[in-house]
Amino acid sequence: MGSNRNYILAIAIVAGLLTTFQNCGQAKFSSSKDDNLSTLGPPPVTICDPFSTNTTCPPNPPPGGGPTPGLKANVYHYPNGTKVDDYINLGQKLPVLIQMSHLDIPLRSWQSGFPGPNGGVRDAAGDLLIEWFALDLSGFFQLPTSVNQGDYQLALHSDDGSILSLDGYVVVNNDGTHAMQWACAPAKITLNHADKHTMRLKYYQGPRTEIGLQVYMRPWADKNRPCDASGGWTIIPAAGLTH
Repeated sequence: MGSNRNYILAIAIVAGLLTTFQNCGQAKFSSSKDDNLSTLGPPPVTICDPFSTNTTCPPNPPPGGGPTPGLKANVYHYPNGTKVDDYINLGQKLPVLIQMSHLDIPLRSWQSGFPGPNGGVRDAAGDLLIEWFALDLSGFFQLPTSVNQGDYQLALHSDDGSILSLDGYVVVNNDGTHAMQWACAPAKITLNHADKHTMRLKYYQGPRTEIGLQVYMRPWADKNRPCDASGGWTIIPAAGLTH
């Protein structure tokens, strides 16, 4: 009888332990928003129009709702890259976002770097980010009603490399390390007021100390004019850029 009592007691103890472990497991591994949030770092800093004098972001979302003006970019650092995709695919993604309300940055000196906390945006080595970085800009382009609908040619004017895509297709390729240089689209694009196109603009700054990035458009009827500043180009309208 004594051995039976000990056997029954052992079974009860084991059953109790199993119940305790089961409850602990449920408490420890249950899914919750708090568990997910605990793995996230601080939100990235957003810097607006760092290549011009305007550094105030428009409200996001704007009053009354709707998309935010301009394009937004992730920033990558990759020393000695020679193609923009080197930076984006192989480089270090930095904890900062760039918001650009327009795509008209003429050739200019770039020795002070991006504004931001702690004296400005820095690379992994702690140096100011004035070279070997890329911007991966994305958003939408919709032709403003102030601009005539029709067939257009687009162009890039940049120092260093840049690639423009609309609706997932490369429209202009001006990639590579070079001084301020033009590249014009080989094919037309039809732009209507009702059409909203996804837009991606990849740009990189190689060796210091000058930068430039401009996106132009002109009627396709002018396609035989020079692919340079004399070709009748206008900057792509900022009013059509959103994200």
